[in-house]
Amino acid sequence: MRILLKVSGEFFGGGEGQAIDVAKTDELARAVLAMKNEGAEIGVVVGGGNIFRKRYVEHTDVDPIIADYMGITATIINGLLLWDRLRVAGGEAVLQSAWPIERVIDGVDPSSAIQAASSGKVVVFSAGTGVPYVTTDTGVVERAIDLHADVIVKATKVDGVYDKDPVNNGDAQKFETLTMADALARELEIMDKEALEKARSAGIAIRVVEFSHDNLVRVARGENIGTLVTPE
Repeated sequence: MRILLKVSGEFFGGGEGQAIDVAKTDELARAVLAMKNEGAEIGVVVGGGNIFRKRYVEHTDVDPIIADYMGITATIINGLLLWDRLRVAGGEAVLQSAWPIERVIDGVDPSSAIQAASSGKVVVFSAGTGVPYVTTDTGVVERAIDLHADVIVKATKVDGVYDKDPVNNGDAQKFETLTMADALARELEIMDKEALEKARSAGIAIRVVEFSHDNLVRVARGENIGTLVTPE
């Protein structure tokens, strides 16, 4: 099974305003390598919210395109960190970026990414789609298509998809499975509309799980946990 794992920037950051937490990133790296050790082929798309979020410059005169570029840059920083920590943990990894950096990071190359994943290397993707006005969600789906992934795994703070916010609603109901059409009709916050439509067209399912080492290993084993969002 080939998995495209989406992890947000919050899994790289510490408390009290600490943008980068190496120990937390080491935990993530160990979980990713444990997935690989279960026989899964792994790609990872990283977010950058621990460093920058667009809302930080809302109600200012910062150009929205510049703000998007700042967010893209943040994902490159996290990509570099995860790439390093995977190798320190004893794994083999390659880093590709929609914004390549000469002598540092290669550009996104689907053929080499597939070859790397097939040979047991973890492929880390950064910089989203590389263009403004497009969310990381869309970048996740595009990289899943590039990698010929069987499933997108979205690691979050909750254990699946609910009909309403489970943190603030005690009667929230969890979905074991649902279709992307249902998710769009219900306006559930799984991924943005463009990304869900793209995943649906490509026939790639999305599994939403609570982030933990054990949960990611269970997903790699093919266990039915969290919520599975199917194309049809």
